Parts: sequence; structure tokens; C-alpha cells
Amino acid sequence: MRGEILRQYTEARINERLHLFLQFPDLRRSFQEIDRKDLAYHKVSKSLGEEHNKAKYSYAPSYNSILMYSIATFD
Repeated sequence: MRGEILRQYTEARINERLHLFLQFPDLRRSFQEIDRKDLAYHKVSKSLGEEHNKAKYSYAPSYNSILMYSIATFD
């Protein structure tokens, strides 16, 4: 089940990710790692000047900030 939830989170857009993040507090560290990887991918792609059409990466910096703030206040 855990693997299925992490797969869903990886493939989800911002709203669904937020719901999963709030619904499964015991998986938040794993969710953070997925967000870090997405953010790193976004930064590398941007620095290389690649154009990506994947909508889910367009929110990565702001979404990551929201999650990091919520984690800091809940932990």
C-alpha cells in the first residue's frame, strides 16, 4: 500500500499531492524526498535551458516552499 501511495504522489499534481500529504502524515518524509527530486529536476532542466511541457514541474518551487513551511510548523 505504501508503494502505491508514493506512486500516486509522484504522478499527482499540486492539489492531489497536498491532499495525500495531509492524509498520510507518516509518509511526509518520503513525500518531501519526492518534492526535492522534482525541484532538483526542475532546476537542472531550467539551467540547461530545456523547455518542458510537463505542467507538474511548473509549480515545483512554490509548492516546495509551501510544504517546507508546513513541515516546519508541524514537526
